[in-house]
Amino acid sequence: MERYTIEFLHEVDSTNDYLKSKVRSSKLTGQYCVSASVQTSGRGQRENTWFSEPFANVLCSFLLDESEKLKEVPLISYAACLDVVNVLKKNGIENPKIKWPNDVYVRGRKIAGILIENLWSEGKNQKSIIGIGINVNQKSFSEIKATSMMQEMKSSFETVNVLTELYTEIYKSLELPKDAILRDVNSQLLYEGEYVTFEEGDRLNEYIVKQMLENGNLEVQQAQNIFELEHHRVKWKV
Repeated sequence: MERYTIEFLHEVDSTNDYLKSKVRSSKLTGQYCVSASVQTSGRGQRENTWFSEPFANVLCSFLLDESEKLKEVPLISYAACLDVVNVLKKNGIENPKIKWPNDVYVRGRKIAGILIENLWSEGKNQKSIIGIGINVNQKSFSEIKATSMMQEMKSSFETVNVLTELYTEIYKSLELPKDAILRDVNSQLLYEGEYVTFEEGDRLNEYIVKQMLENGNLEVQQAQNIFELEHHRVKWKV
């Protein structure tokens, strides 16, 4: 029987913040996951708020501290995106796509987000915290363009089962070769080959989406020119 090390919490500000604090205070190592039923201050990229209906979804963070991937931070995020995609597919959800840099979409709607935070010491990334939120049984999203596993499949899911499936995927995928991660993440890339508009400072630029790169950037094309976009310098206008 497969064993999991998961700490279940009722309510927490942020699973990432909780796990970071635990790592710093207790010198925690190895495979470890924190999961919360309620997250009051969930975060996404650019400090965006991640709102989740209480008790309805998977809200969790994983500790990574023994992998060569710690030297290649973007690959951790890519692998986590693939893990979410694999869990969704195993539960019958068709054609999930990865939106650069770290969201997962189904039918043009967000179903999951990933936030990687790193703990540096002596100039090296010593540990990574992989925060993941998956919309599982949430029924409505107000004005947010999102969906959930329940909405897609018209049936509810046991969040614990989704979490344990994700746990297995996380620690398995991190052992994959770099080339395999890059190949697989680009095979699931949202808007690949399509024209998309990005906001860059005070300008709007239209590019053809090409591929996600090893360094974490997005390769795009404009006319005959190839460019790399950095996620903290641009915003999708979709």
